Amino acid sequence: MNIPERVFRFKQFSISHNEAAMKVGTDAVLLGAWVKIPNETY
Repeated sequence: MNIPERVFRFKQFSISHNEAAMKVGTDAVLLGAWVKIPNETY
């Protein structure tokens, strides 16, 4: 049986999440865009 490929597409890249337990969705993308990240160097 063929399972359709699950891809979350953006303008410049896409995220494939076929085997991921937690899928990428619009809620995660909006939350990630809203969160401020402090300036840290690793």
